[in-house]
Amino acid sequence: EEHAHVEIRQKVYWKYHIMAITGLQIVLSALATPGNVYDSIKLPDMLERIRHHEFDFAGHPLNADKGYDV
Repeated sequence: EEHAHVEIRQKVYWKYHIMAITGLQIVLSALATPGNVYDSIKLPDMLERIRHHEFDFAGHPLNADKGYDV
């Protein structure tokens, strides 16, 4: 008896998470993750990477999407 084998194709999407100083066109940190990873999960990692380069943004605004609103 043979078993039917059904192959299901699924598209995999990638998401780019980028922190930049847009006015100066400087990319501070960039990550690529699978599309189901939320930006807010990667924010601490990206801020830590920037901190290692001694950038200090304390007191400066951060423009982000609704996921960062508290």
